[in-house]
Amino acid sequence: MKAPRDICFAFSSSLISISLCLLAGFGNVAQASTTLYYVGTSRVLDMNTGGQSNEDVWLKKTMSPAEKLLVEIACVRRASQTPVLSPVYMKVDGNRITAISNTADFKGALSGTGELRGNAWDWSYLKFSMLWKFGEHEVRVEDGNFVVKNLLVARKQIFYDGNPSQLWDIEMKTVAPEEFAKLIEEAHCPEF
Repeated sequence: MKAPRDICFAFSSSLISISLCLLAGFGNVAQASTTLYYVGTSRVLDMNTGGQSNEDVWLKKTMSPAEKLLVEIACVRRASQTPVLSPVYMKVDGNRITAISNTADFKGALSGTGELRGNAWDWSYLKFSMLWKFGEHEVRVEDGNFVVKNLLVARKQIFYDGNPSQLWDIEMKTVAPEEFAKLIEEAHCPEF
């Protein structure tokens, strides 16, 4: 059995994708799919030990308004660890996230809903709650995100079996696809 800290790390990697996906630079409301690329470093505070750490994050986000679907794949790397991929799928209806999953068929262990504010597919604020169940344990996340131009600022409160576990903050910026490709290659991210 994994330790709560390891489980929360794995979960926080998945959360990066979820909270970052709906914001920053959605100016195009067209029905065609659009892919955006982001980079940033998260600051993680362990609520049990008081320890602080950083995680590098690379995010590929595909928005499909016609399908009402957002797909994000994040590569997350903790210091001295191998990068891991974290896929997240979201169904959107108007200003609501009606389903969240870590699998394309929406039958994964991750679930949640949320609220969006701002113009459709150009949201400036996202608030959501998520639940990740594994065996007899669960991780709950309360998340709030803001976007200003090409900068995304997110804060997550992560609870393990109802107890505060992590406080997670990140600022991400958009990058060109070519720069993103170079950065993920240098980081040795698994193939997206």
